[in-house]
Amino acid sequence: NATLLNAGSVSTTGALSLGSQGVSVTSGGSFSANSISGNLNVANEVVSLGFENKYVLEDAVLADDVSALTLTSGSPLFDASLDGSDIVLAKKDFADVLQNNSSVAAFLEQNYALQNDAALFKDLKEKTSLAEVQNAVSSLTGQDVLSRFSTEDLLLEKELNFDVSEKMF
Repeated sequence: NATLLNAGSVSTTGALSLGSQGVSVTSGGSFSANSISGNLNVANEVVSLGFENKYVLEDAVLADDVSALTLTSGSPLFDASLDGSDIVLAKKDFADVLQNNSSVAAFLEQNYALQNDAALFKDLKEKTSLAEVQNAVSSLTGQDVLSRFSTEDLLLEKELNFDVSEKMF
């Protein structure tokens, strides 16, 4: 599945349809037309570096009519919206992203604010789905291992019970 990544200027005097598969835009990319429709995804590389709560692609969408334009963020940690001709990416609270893990969400929120561990946050911001972010956080915190302990304990107990039953009866 190929995706067009626009880092330049796309301009037409008529209508511009980005299609249902859409186009991705990154820093320096812009679209100019009378009307723009279709799916426009903001590449996650726009937010991957730094600790900003808001990233702006200035004059990225220059059109009189954007009513049929669907704007999405390539990073599940950010929401994308249009503010005039600017695309604005606003960071979501980690509590909204990690709804079942408030202590880890608070830890991540605090460390993001303190600008700690740029590599960790770069990795999280470059994930392309919420499930990928949640899996990465589970792996980082060891929760993916801890949840398997109970399953392993249960399997071990079943094996012991079976072994004891076989030897006694």
